[in-house]
Amino acid sequence: MNYSMLENEKVSYQKWDGGYPAPIGAKVVFTCDEGFTDGMSEHQATCSSIPDHWCTSFRSGKVKCSKPVYPECRKSERGKEYVGRRNETVTGKDCLRWDSKPYGKPNDFMATLLYDEHFFNEDPSSHENYCRNPSSKERSWCFISDSKIEWEFCEIPLCEDHGKIIMRVTCLRSAKR
Repeated sequence: MNYSMLENEKVSYQKWDGGYPAPIGAKVVFTCDEGFTDGMSEHQATCSSIPDHWCTSFRSGKVKCSKPVYPECRKSERGKEYVGRRNETVTGKDCLRWDSKPYGKPNDFMATLLYDEHFFNEDPSSHENYCRNPSSKERSWCFISDSKIEWEFCEIPLCEDHGKIIMRVTCLRSAKR
């Protein structure tokens, strides 16, 4: 392809399948979850009537798609620490609110803990309908409105700069009298 590319973008095609040669008027649509560095959320390249010439909504090398940074990415494989705002599953289903407890307490939640105790701050309402991993599944997930499936995984990108992961567990001890 001879159209300009942007780093880290998602690409889709309009009026063609992405194959060569592109017909006149074919478009390449670039989107960026984090937003492009010029503040735009979408850019396009359109095939002109001049062979192998593309008209773009950006100047090559001047616009980039920012890579996700924590908290909008996960630092570990399981993503227990993820506290970003993604609220859609890998299949595009909307996540349900955690505090709605749509299917009760999941089987993989620890039996010795209450439902709320599986969440940071012990407050599922503060996690709204965002993808989380309160039960240590393979990766972040959420409940969906399909009682036959109940939940699905979410696609949370891995942070490129993992940095240090600091997780503190606090144990409250009751005073014995």
